[in-house]
Amino acid sequence: MEIKFLRKAQYLHKKILSSPLMNIFKIMFVAAAFVFMGWAVVAGVSEFQARSGALNLGPIYAGAALVFIASLLGGVVWHCVMRSFHLDLPWQQNLIVHMVSNVAKYLPGYGWHYLSKGYLINSILSTSSAFFIIATEAVILIGSGASLGFAFTAAFPTSIVHFHNYRMWSLLGLLLVVLATAIWTRYAGDKVLSARTNRQYSKAKFIIWMLIAWVAGGLGWLALSGATLLFIKAVDGTADVTFIDSLIALTFSSVLGFIVIFVPAGLGIREATMGVMLSPLAPLPLTITVSLLLRIIVILSEMLQLGAVFLWSKHWPTNLKKLLSFARVTRNNPNGVL
Repeated sequence: MEIKFLRKAQYLHKKILSSPLMNIFKIMFVAAAFVFMGWAVVAGVSEFQARSGALNLGPIYAGAALVFIASLLGGVVWHCVMRSFHLDLPWQQNLIVHMVSNVAKYLPGYGWHYLSKGYLINSILSTSSAFFIIATEAVILIGSGASLGFAFTAAFPTSIVHFHNYRMWSLLGLLLVVLATAIWTRYAGDKVLSARTNRQYSKAKFIIWMLIAWVAGGLGWLALSGATLLFIKAVDGTADVTFIDSLIALTFSSVLGFIVIFVPAGLGIREATMGVMLSPLAPLPLTITVSLLLRIIVILSEMLQLGAVFLWSKHWPTNLKKLLSFARVTRNNPNGVL
């Protein structure tokens, strides 16, 4: 029943995204985002040139280190989610799956990132179980970021939030995010673990690992927020941007990038949204250029992590070995291209 539902959902998703109207919308949406970013980059170059004498490389190096730490924490979230579902695989193998699938998220449509993870763990799990586990990871990442954004908006005054009664709405948003995350994880745990073990599973172990995943996700968002602030201060030390402002802008813009699934890794959406949110505190070209710098550092960080995939080759999951095998490549099997 569940597999039929997944296949039907996949068919409808493909049909909707491949419709002529949706294709036109995607092209216009992405084109608008890149035109806006292109203008920001050109204007941002002028900003950099004007401030080149005051450019401080120290905060850029420190910010890059924080980005790398945040990227590794993303792998920790995946490992903890796998452990919560009683999949006690080596941590190296879980990180390999995470690092390899990171490459796929830059294909058109963020879903390729998760489809790639599903392919790599499919040899040990059913399609239905893989779906629930991967969806749970996404829920934890989005939930931990959104909850931090709502919590900091409600707790601290900021110049980038203007709507009426924003604290009340932020507390309501925080409550809904936490409640939705708890409901989903409980449902996914019952579906996957009851099917895998055919017996009563350890709910305590499930909850503990989920909480660790939530904390790791939150620490990753905090590290990225610190990196964003450092990049801004490196370019303009007088910019009236605080850590709170950076965190709120980063989390909400990144969640929006997650939701807009047809744009590769939310590319352009997060940058434009973050730039607009921070524009009351710093020049718009500068904020968008800094957000682009953050994206570039993230990509470089993920490319560096791919080296670990080859260092830990003995921990490769079965489907990765098949994917990289010579026989698989010579057959040019399109099903192996994830």
